[in-house]
Amino acid sequence: MLDLMVWPWMERLAAFTEVCRGRPLLPADGDRAVRALRDWASLMERDEHVSRCVTPLEDHVNYLVTHKVGIVAAQKRNALKSSVESDD
Repeated sequence: MLDLMVWPWMERLAAFTEVCRGRPLLPADGDRAVRALRDWASLMERDEHVSRCVTPLEDHVNYLVTHKVGIVAAQKRNALKSSVESDD
């Protein structure tokens, strides 16, 4: 059951790599722990419950991009609001 609770976070790793312009979050040929994590992810992808609920990579990427844009817009809005308030 724990595997199914952790899986959604692992499923998103590829999206972070896409958004970060191809810089992988995990080293390609990392230590034993990284290899074990990759092996586990491979097994999870074949799990019947996981395979029925896969979210396409494109959906994860689109979410991360719009989330990032929203954060930047909020920061700009707050900076503008602060500068207007300081002028008063």
